[in-house]
Amino acid sequence: MSALSTLHRDAQPYADFIVRVARDNGLNPRITSVRRSTTKQRALYRRWQQGLSRYPVAKPGTSTHELGLAFDMVVTPMSALKPLGELWERLGFTWGGRFNDPIHFDFRLR
Repeated sequence: MSALSTLHRDAQPYADFIVRVARDNGLNPRITSVRRSTTKQRALYRRWQQGLSRYPVAKPGTSTHELGLAFDMVVTPMSALKPLGELWERLGFTWGGRFNDPIHFDFRLR
């Protein structure tokens, strides 16, 4: 089972597409987070507040990860996230690179 299978079913084809684009371009995509429980979100948020997280974390109860409407992905090189994020935006969605979270791919419409 793919980690992306925990996304909302309407979101999965778009996530699969962006991962496939990254893979087809030799970027070795790795999904680091998809759907999170509120408990997990709370723990990540605490770590971020303590300065232990490189990327911002939404307050529990406000994260699209909790709804299965976001995923985080890293690639090699990380600089390739920008063109992937711009492609994500052309699909009509929100890319976290616009708010200091370049690994975040969100299904909120732009």
